[in-house]
Amino acid sequence: MASNPSLGHFVWYDLMTQDVDRSKSFYSELFGLGFEQMDMGPTPYSMLLAEGEPFGGLVDLSTSEETAGIPSHWMCYIEVEDAGKAAARCKELGGAVVKEPTEIPGFGSFSVLQDPTGGVWSAWASLEPKEPRSWDQMKTGMVCWNELVTTDVDAARSFYREMHGWNEDEMPMGEMGTYYIQKAGETGLGGIMQVPMEGIPTAWCSYFLVPKVDEWNRRGLELGGNQLQPPTDIPNVGRFSVLSDPNGAVFALWENAESPKEC
Repeated sequence: MASNPSLGHFVWYDLMTQDVDRSKSFYSELFGLGFEQMDMGPTPYSMLLAEGEPFGGLVDLSTSEETAGIPSHWMCYIEVEDAGKAAARCKELGGAVVKEPTEIPGFGSFSVLQDPTGGVWSAWASLEPKEPRSWDQMKTGMVCWNELVTTDVDAARSFYREMHGWNEDEMPMGEMGTYYIQKAGETGLGGIMQVPMEGIPTAWCSYFLVPKVDEWNRRGLELGGNQLQPPTDIPNVGRFSVLSDPNGAVFALWENAESPKEC
């Protein structure tokens, strides 16, 4: 079998929402995203399209008693060879399995996992792996970066290194400590950092690519979003802000400074 070029990469993003209509209205107005209804079994599912290209999906949490109490959130998927083996490996490394391996006929299989510090993501094993997107393939409204803020940076770094084979670069951030850029080979995928203040739980946050953070941030607030981090510069790298959508799902906006690195 040929090697999978996407192993260890973030390959998909689901918006898990308690209010589908409100979510569609917000993200279509903010990013111009399109939606394509899919037949994925009992849970309603729509493909998310950026300029016509799929990069994620929208899951209706309100349709069953099992998911009715789950808060709206974004879920990132990391490519693995086997979802079942990934779940077993996660437990060996001190993590937990939130959802046992599940097959999506015709597409692949996944399991929802939690690292030892509390971060939740999905392991995805595709039936037909594709090359990961490079920066020059990114479109406005696509996720281009992922960041884990955690209460135990060293434990998280060790876990994901063992789990996905990631390596890292270090970026000093002054009083905020060190930012650990996570990489598959030489490709930057995301970052791990200490939670900036008490009371913030460990969580993954996805960054959406936009041409101008300030403009899209203002639009997000006008559409009913809430500001969690105002537009902020990262010198020589880019500019970002963090919001929650009207249903409470947290996400970030990202604007590149000049020539971006691959993610």
